[in-house]
Amino acid sequence: MFLVWAYGLGMEPSHPSEQSEAEHRAKYRQVPGESVYVHNNRGTGYMDQYNFEKAVEEFKKALSIDPDFAIARVNLGIAYYNLREYENALKELKKGLRLKPGQPNALFVLGLVYKATNRIDDAISKFSQVLKLDPEDVATNYNLGLLYARKRDYPMAISFFRKALEVEPYNLSASYNLAIALVQAGKLKEGEKAMATYQRLKDKSYATKIGSLYLEEGQYSETVSRYKPTHQQRVGR
Repeated sequence: MFLVWAYGLGMEPSHPSEQSEAEHRAKYRQVPGESVYVHNNRGTGYMDQYNFEKAVEEFKKALSIDPDFAIARVNLGIAYYNLREYENALKELKKGLRLKPGQPNALFVLGLVYKATNRIDDAISKFSQVLKLDPEDVATNYNLGLLYARKRDYPMAISFFRKALEVEPYNLSASYNLAIALVQAGKLKEGEKAMATYQRLKDKSYATKIGSLYLEEGQYSETVSRYKPTHQQRVGR
């Protein structure tokens, strides 16, 4: 969809005398692209307030204007995930990926949905796709470690926890689960050493962790906001 913004491209009405300034402003506010972005950004604001129901309403309003707006489609899926409406989340995230293949937030949250519904191999597949886009992402490496631990593939789990800690050495979640995986793999001395590292780290003010709430699950678990678009963003979205 190509949208032309009158002000953005420096265009004025052909006959300004026939259109009052107020009428022109009213017409400008009705340009579909603006409403799409306004509703999407309101939705992300509600997500930050943990008001997921209101966020769903705003993302749906954006999509009622432009059903092919991929960002709002992905965001709607993320909102449904946080409401634990997993089937709705799957449906919207898959639609988002059809509109924007490889979108990392959609892939990551699909992985979270599959993890939550115990579809381990599907979750591993999605997180692995995110990892190809961003090999250094801590939360993606961490989740892959958890999933391989569930499969009792401890060498793989250990490798992903270590990668997460290589990027973020003060991550409590990765530190603790590395220690557990090492013990379960029969590497008791290494496990004890890793647990001692965790114990030293857990009281540090700079320590981080990966939680299960919105804004705690990693950068790709969050909705995507987009402000008033430039011409290129509208053409290329």
